[in-house]
Amino acid sequence: MQSPLPPSAGLTEKLFEELLTELRTERSSMREQHHELVKERKTERRWKTFFQLALIGIPLLGTIAYVIFFTSAMGFQWGPFGSVVGVVRIDGEISSHSLASAKHVIPILEKAFANPSVKAVVLSIDSPGGAPAESERIYTAIESLKRKHQKPVVAVINNMGASAAYMIAIHADKIYAEKWSRNLGLVFK
Repeated sequence: MQSPLPPSAGLTEKLFEELLTELRTERSSMREQHHELVKERKTERRWKTFFQLALIGIPLLGTIAYVIFFTSAMGFQWGPFGSVVGVVRIDGEISSHSLASAKHVIPILEKAFANPSVKAVVLSIDSPGGAPAESERIYTAIESLKRKHQKPVVAVINNMGASAAYMIAIHADKIYAEKWSRNLGLVFK
């Protein structure tokens, strides 16, 4: 037979169980605190990294934008990087108040001829014609630029190339038009 436990042994077991329970709750609270500290440190590191990137990145981006913008404004060209064909559009009525006026077309022609990457200039014409004086200014500029830069000029008549537009086209080295294009002066079979 077993002897009954002394009353102090039951008290010791209760104290031991309470002590274990208290240690477990402290351990779990310490784990929670540890996880919260880790989260805070990660958040602090992220903000620190963000501010460092902002402190370095924003001035760097500003400097890059400054260099790109002002070097372009001073005449430095970033592209094109290979041989290209310059396309000059002559759309709509040729008059002094339209986009197909000499004051708009001639600077574009000069830019296309002056660019060393442009190997040929294409006149994309879609015009019902217009003022002969404007047309004369444009084709005189074409003739002058062709002599100066020795680049071929090709006229492509899209839907219409009549009257003053035709006067510009005949000063190109070649004229291309399809049978459905309306051209006064050109006969295609």
